[in-house]
Amino acid sequence: MAMGVDLDIKIIQPGYVPQGKGKIHVKVMPIKGKLEPLTLIDQGEVAEIKGVALSSLLKARKVSDRMVRQCQKALKSAGYDPEIEIIYDTKEEPAYERPSVQAGASLAIWARTDTECLIGSDMAGKLRRTAEFIGKRTAKDLIEDL
Repeated sequence: MAMGVDLDIKIIQPGYVPQGKGKIHVKVMPIKGKLEPLTLIDQGEVAEIKGVALSSLLKARKVSDRMVRQCQKALKSAGYDPEIEIIYDTKEEPAYERPSVQAGASLAIWARTDTECLIGSDMAGKLRRTAEFIGKRTAKDLIEDL
């Protein structure tokens, strides 16, 4: 709960460009009292880095593995020890309530600091964008922001 707001976000169906069609369910509880101010004075030190690599309807199930391998390599060379979950979404075994309507892949990573700041980086796949590029670039962008 941040700023006194209690909410729940649930992925129903992943979606990718160009068709999209991703679905999420967001539930926001009524606020009791006033919103608490958001104070962004001290970013703090990185306490942990986590992430999710998702690939949907891809014949080669190694895309998420390759994104994660390159991302972890870049983050580890910068002194971090990331924990990145790999999720495969197939028609036979959807990762969420429903599978994506088209093939795609994405990588999202975030750092949580000791002052509870969240700083993130993400990238989606597209034609001729390699899994290795996505992994390296996502890590590089996060490192620059830290």
